[in-house]
Amino acid sequence: METELEKCRKCADALTPGVNWSASRVRKPDRICSPCNSAAAAVWNRAHPEARQGTQKVYRKNHLDKLASDNNRRRAVKLAALSPDRDEAKIAAVYSLASRLTARFGRPYHVDHLVPLAKGGLHHEDNLVAMRGDYNLAKKDKIIPSVISFFGGEAA
Repeated sequence: METELEKCRKCADALTPGVNWSASRVRKPDRICSPCNSAAAAVWNRAHPEARQGTQKVYRKNHLDKLASDNNRRRAVKLAALSPDRDEAKIAAVYSLASRLTARFGRPYHVDHLVPLAKGGLHHEDNLVAMRGDYNLAKKDKIIPSVISFFGGEAA
């Protein structure tokens, strides 16, 4: 006797975990394929823009260090500046430190690349420091030997 395949309750397509049905949703009673779920989410998002924006704002507010880390990773990938021997945990720790310093002292702290990505620097834990935001914005994309030596790097 053949077992009957699960079917999407909206479009009646066969549900295949990992193909059109999320493995995490297999355990849930709602039988709906990924394309139908995405379409329903898009409809809900268009109908409730303020609720969607509210959840995004809360997430951004509570995850500033993660968002900054992800943004700099994208920039590094774009510039082919990801070091193959980087330690993601140490990099995340630098972003977390900047977030804690911001909360502690009430002024923004940024994670700075001592040797900027635009000048050939790598997105590597040895090239990252938590620095006051106003100092980082004044530094821009300059290589300043005294700043590098202050943070324990080798000045060029």
